[in-house]
Amino acid sequence: MIAYLGQPWESTFRLMADTGYGPQPIEGIAFDQITVNIKKMGLGFSEKSLAEADWTDEGAGFYTVRWSVADMNTLGNFTFTLEYPYQIDVYSDQLSVVPAPIQYGTPAQICVVTGNILDITGAPMFTDIVFRPPHVPATAAGSIVGAGLVRTTTDAFGNFSVGLIRGTSVLVEIEKAGIRYIVSIPEAASARLLDILPPIPL
Repeated sequence: MIAYLGQPWESTFRLMADTGYGPQPIEGIAFDQITVNIKKMGLGFSEKSLAEADWTDEGAGFYTVRWSVADMNTLGNFTFTLEYPYQIDVYSDQLSVVPAPIQYGTPAQICVVTGNILDITGAPMFTDIVFRPPHVPATAAGSIVGAGLVRTTTDAFGNFSVGLIRGTSVLVEIEKAGIRYIVSIPEAASARLLDILPPIPL
């Protein structure tokens, strides 16, 4: 079983004893009736002081012991034993303490920005629309926003769409339309580029 370095953990197990009629679950053990010894990688066994909150009787011989952050502070094998004074057998088990996984940012909420570009005759214009952060470093939704650009192209009808992070500022460039503005992406599922651009003189 794997546990993560520096994070509290739980171990659930079943304590059994041979009563002469085959293995039977040992029920009703309280936290102050059990002796817990732990061994971290490279160290010897030492007794863990068990509090009531560290021990749960799950019923039918199942128990849960909780390990603190201090218990989980060493990489490698973590061995524990349980001794119950009314039983001869000693229960033992082992965890492998490994580095905690990287906590990534939550997925960013996206706004789909759409638009349409025509030439002076009213025909659809084929052109690139480029979006990039106006300055870096920048962050959004717990992640770093890189300086790279996002490029989309109009289709046969002059339409385009692109997903951008809500609540951010972006520099939009449409060279053939003479547009180079910083716009704010709204906290909405979608928006028209024309609505978030500054007023364009007629």
